[in-house]
Amino acid sequence: MVVASCSCEQLPLLKILCHAAKHPQATVNGLLLGKASASGVVVSDAVPLFHNSHGLAAPTEVAMSQVEAYTAEAGRPQIVGYYHCDAAMQSAEAGPIPRRIADGVASKHPGSVLVLLDNKKLGVFLAQGSAGVPHPFELFTHEGKGWKREVPEAFTVGGSGGAENLRESFSGMLRACSHRALADFEEHLDDVSKDWTNPRLGKTSLAGQLH
Repeated sequence: MVVASCSCEQLPLLKILCHAAKHPQATVNGLLLGKASASGVVVSDAVPLFHNSHGLAAPTEVAMSQVEAYTAEAGRPQIVGYYHCDAAMQSAEAGPIPRRIADGVASKHPGSVLVLLDNKKLGVFLAQGSAGVPHPFELFTHEGKGWKREVPEAFTVGGSGGAENLRESFSGMLRACSHRALADFEEHLDDVSKDWTNPRLGKTSLAGQLH
């Protein structure tokens, strides 16, 4: 199944942004959940995975198994993609490691997409007075044995207010240090009390803060 468009709701994008903000010196990654069809992918949630161990096969396999078990329950969204934010500020390309992980996701979940958070664009996106600046995400779709970068218009920010509302919500979370409450799968491995589904973030993030 070839997918050339992706609409991502506000919640998963806020989780991705919080993941990157919590670990600004690290490469972070995760899975995208939602629904894939011939007409495109709709992302409704995200699962933050790693901030240190993103390139290790064994932890990635464990994480994939747990997330697949989670999504197997009735009514839950399915795995529809992989996201990646590189630690290098100059990097705007998905390198070998994210492509390899995305290949693994796509092999099990046809129609999956690869979403890259561009650090340079993120800085501009969050700058004061940047209303109207395009979102900082890059969309790649699986084509043959590789990944094709899609045009910017292929990736849309869902929800009321679109990218501008996303910017305002995330800026508010940064001011309140709410991004620190996000837990990824790697943290869960060290402390099982940390929930990688981040249900509390899901209930409050669209209001721009955690209490």
